[in-house]
Amino acid sequence: MVGQGIAHERQHAGEYLRTDGREIHWDLIRTACASVGDMAIHPMQDVLGLGGEHRMNFPGKSEGYWEWRFTWDQVTPAQAERLNALCKLYRRDGTAPQQRC
Repeated sequence: MVGQGIAHERQHAGEYLRTDGREIHWDLIRTACASVGDMAIHPMQDVLGLGGEHRMNFPGKSEGYWEWRFTWDQVTPAQAERLNALCKLYRRDGTAPQQRC
């Protein structure tokens, strides 16, 4: 039953985001950038494309929260450039929107 629920969630996410899911982490980052929210926060685990073993939150587990850490040398130039491009595209880089007449 759990497997069917996960499969359904993946199918729904794929349809909603119009993605095949190969880079779901980047699809979710793009969606957050494109949102109307004042801020978009991207977990470094997603930027780095890491798996579930790098989670910071473990529901039902009494310890081990917030122990995951990263170092800047883990971020590749390609990842930094991709995030930068999305931030610029969706004006998440601090630039003001262009004025229209």
